[in-house]
Amino acid sequence: MRTLTITGILLLLASASSIEAADDNRDLFESRIRPLLIKHCLACHGPKKQESGLRLDSRAGWARGGERGTSIVPGKVRDSLLLKAVSHSDPSLKMPPAGKLSTNEIADLTKWVQLGAFDPRTLATGPPSPKRMSLEQAQDFWSLQPIASPAIPKVSDPDWRRGPIDAFVRERLQKRGLNPVGVADRRTLIRRATFDLTGLPP
Repeated sequence: MRTLTITGILLLLASASSIEAADDNRDLFESRIRPLLIKHCLACHGPKKQESGLRLDSRAGWARGGERGTSIVPGKVRDSLLLKAVSHSDPSLKMPPAGKLSTNEIADLTKWVQLGAFDPRTLATGPPSPKRMSLEQAQDFWSLQPIASPAIPKVSDPDWRRGPIDAFVRERLQKRGLNPVGVADRRTLIRRATFDLTGLPP
């Protein structure tokens, strides 16, 4: 009984520690990381502009990454390209362009990644903005073009067709090396119609 009590207490303490860590990460993101990203990153990696195909305005954006791969790996500082960029540890990858972040800002980002990179942001999924066009462009829109009858294709056996549409069907069959089936007799037509209407043979 005593063992069960101790185990229960340990589980409660572990659960409380996890909740506290999650709260710390959430507070860190809202108070420091979100403002930092807005100030230094989203002008080039936000909804309007995505340099190198990278978006940092949502968790899905930085998880997907850009041309160089995933920018943030939660819990793994060394594998997170964003931290390499802001710390200028890679000469070919120095961000932001305006200048290196302060020591405290880099430390905040590092701690955020170590804690699991909490990020509640999601990509906007609203309706797309309407596309505007000039009057001249509108006149060329496909749905405003006059309807034109296509030329009826010439087929090897013109007597087979009973209407213009048959010529197009025959042309497709010829291109595939196929021949049309013969004309059905009256009995076959009645049998097909009965199946269509009742689902049963006549």
